[in-house]
Amino acid sequence: MYLLYALLGITAAAYLASAPRGQKDLAAFARRLSQAQRRVLGVRRDPATGRHPAPSQPTFSRMFKRVSATAIEPVALAHQRPPPNLQIPS
Repeated sequence: MYLLYALLGITAAAYLASAPRGQKDLAAFARRLSQAQRRVLGVRRDPATGRHPAPSQPTFSRMFKRVSATAIEPVALAHQRPPPNLQIPS
């Protein structure tokens, strides 16, 4: 079982990497992540293998049934904007 924030984190990482974001594409993207990257994104370690498994296409399908893809995009875009008080040196 995957935590929702881990699946959303992988989705956001794929979005920021300009990777395709269909459910099969997200599963392929997750498989390409290293163990350390999956751990940092919140994928729990499988006690049987000691590894952080990549979520499958059906896992992403179940997530998108619970969370609207159109609700994810504005949040991802908002994180790309610099904070209003950020001063970039000349």
